[in-house]
Amino acid sequence: MGIPKELAGPTSYEVMWDLSKSFLTQGYSVIADSPAFWPIIEQTGHGLAREMGASYFMIETQCPDSELDRRLATRERLVSNPEVRYEGTRPGTREPSRARLILDSTRPVDELVELALEYIGLKAAS
Repeated sequence: MGIPKELAGPTSYEVMWDLSKSFLTQGYSVIADSPAFWPIIEQTGHGLAREMGASYFMIETQCPDSELDRRLATRERLVSNPEVRYEGTRPGTREPSRARLILDSTRPVDELVELALEYIGLKAAS
């Protein structure tokens, strides 16, 4: 759309938070799918949940580097998607500070959904 990414990126997060607040106000649950390596993402999400009286959970998916590289090389890439995995730590990023569930995304999706539901308390542990 010709919008510089320096503006488009932060603006898209503001829209995500505004929509999340709107849905929470209406009584819906919200899943905000976003990398949480920038402290402001985790802080804003947790703050919004606290403000709205909602529970806040973090779930991270991981897979071996070789699988990640294969997925990145074979997917249909959008303009907003990186072409390859970023090596090292990006300036200003860090590991999330909150406890989180870490899932191996090479496992079947139905298993991952069950584990996630158990983690957030919507399904009794087997």
